[in-house]
Parts: sequence; C-alpha cells; structure tokens
Amino acid sequence: MITRHKVDGSSHFSVHRQVKRHVHNHLKAAQLQNAFDWALKRLRQLFPRQSPYAEPLSNRIKGCSEWISHIIAINRAASLLKETLQLPQLLAQLFQDGATYLWARGLLEEGKGLTLAAKEICESHKDCDQLLIGEVYSFHACILSDSGDIDQAATYFERSAQNRREHLFRLKQNHQTADMLDEILLANAYNNLAGIYCAQGRYSDAELYNELSLGIKKRWEKQSNLSYLLTLSYQNIAMVYARRGKFDDAAIYFEKAIALSDPDESMVRRALTFHNYGSMRYAQGLVALAQELMEQAFQLRWESLGDHYDTATSLHMLAACYHAQKSEDSLIVARYCSPRLS
Repeated sequence: MITRHKVDGSSHFSVHRQVKRHVHNHLKAAQLQNAFDWALKRLRQLFPRQSPYAEPLSNRIKGCSEWISHIIAINRAASLLKETLQLPQLLAQLFQDGATYLWARGLLEEGKGLTLAAKEICESHKDCDQLLIGEVYSFHACILSDSGDIDQAATYFERSAQNRREHLFRLKQNHQTADMLDEILLANAYNNLAGIYCAQGRYSDAELYNELSLGIKKRWEKQSNLSYLLTLSYQNIAMVYARRGKFDDAAIYFEKAIALSDPDESMVRRALTFHNYGSMRYAQGLVALAQELMEQAFQLRWESLGDHYDTATSLHMLAACYHAQKSEDSLIVARYCSPRLS
C-alpha cells in the first residue's frame, strides 16, 4: 500500500488513495487544518507569486506543471472538506496563480474551476485582501472572454476596475499616497476594459480606456521596466484602429508593440501581436506581408505553446496566405502542420 520510488538518488513514498482516504476520515479537524496549512505554505514556497509586470507563469519555471496539478488536487480536497477547514487567503492566491497558468495554455475549463473557487473564498471572507479580489475578477473575466462569453467577461472586468478605483479612493481618504503598484493595477484594469469593449464593438469606450491606461503607464515608465505592459496598450490601440479600418494608424502601433517587446521574455505576447498584425494585412489584401507576419506568429507560438489552439489558429491563417498566393506550400502546411517553416 506504501510504495517507495527513487528519483535522482532521493527516496519518495506514495500512498494508495484508499489508505489516504481512510487516514483523512480519522483525523480531527485541527489535525486536518494543520496538514492543510502546511501543504499550502509549502506550495507557495515552490510556486512563487506572480508579478503584475510579468507575463503569465511559464513552463520555464521548473516543476510548474506539477505544482499546478497539486493546486487542482487541493481545490478538490478543499471542496470536500469545506465545512471542516478554514480556507485562508493564501489558498485563494494559489488558485488565482494556478488559473493564470492554465488560462495562458488554453485550459479554460480547468482555469475557470480555480478562479471560481478563488472568487468564492474572497467573497465569503470579509477580511480578504481587496486587491486580490480585483485580480480574481480580472482573470475570471479573461477566461470567460476566451470561452466566448464576452458580455459576462465585460461585467467582471468592470468589477475589477471598480475595485481598483475604490482602493485608490480609500488611500486618498486615509491621506495615503498611491504607489506605482496601486496605479499600475488600475492601468491593467483599464487595459482589460479597453480590450473587451473593442470586442463588443464599443470603440469610443475602448479608445477612452486605452488612453487612460497608457497615460498611467507613461507616468511610471522611467521608474521601472514596463515594456510588457506598454506592449499591451499599443496592441489594444492598434486593434481599435484596425477594427475601424484605420489600417495605417493601426500599423504604427503594431510596430511599436513589436519593437518594445523583449524577444526572449515575451514570446506569447509577440506572437499575438504578429498574428493580429498579420490578420489585418490579410484583410487588407496584402497577402505577402500577412504571410511574413503569420510565419513569425506561428513559429513563436510553436516554440512557446506547442500543441495549442492559438498555434493552430496561426497555422490556419498561414495556410490561407499560401493558398491565396497559389503556393503549393499551403497543402503541406495545412495537411502536415509542420512545426518548421521552409
């Protein structure tokens, strides 16, 4: 029932799930709580908190996928033991970071399960950190948006922005000065609002919130490296121009986003910029330009995401470009989905 494994010279023991269940059923509430708290703290040590200035969690972090599986397992255990355990804010933070990782990989249902669990914990604890609640609303909205539920996503993005505004208002009431993090979190919330309003066709609203977001980031760009966050704003502005048919203006901001992003650290974001830029050029009928951009998008997505629906989307558009130019390569790309471009 107890199995010993050796990995890299170290011994690891695994216990059959029926044995675990039997032991848990005979533990007192205090014993369960102690074990639960220890597991959460250990996970947080291994799974560092994300910076608001960085892209979502990456496979480059050693053991990242394994930690996410542990977080999902803890969510299941916590659901079963909800009446017994005190669910701390640390658990909500872990769920939130795990959901961010899953969302970035297109695992939307798994991510939604974690954001809903984090949301329930935050809303049921009066002393929960209000900034964490805003973050949970934001990433829950991202998952809803990518799942196609645009209107519901807009509701949660609006809640997140309201949460950030209220935080700044409370600071002012208490005669405290907002720091860079406080303002950047509001800028991120406005950036998300702009993106969802663009998706809804509310272009004037999108332009307003893009301006507000970019203005805040510009105020702080000399104090910190905000290149990743600025690329989000430039991409959003480009998309609004593209949707309105102002292709030359859109191209300027797409180029700004590409120039500012770090090739080594922003592969997913750069890929999205190349993909959207290429889609615009394809819609213009500039197929040769679109093909070059889509080749970049597909290669970056293959390297950073691998087998992912975003990779497939870029591959589909690349095949369309080849086909429009009557190239035989379109059949090869479409049929074999080759990861390497000739």
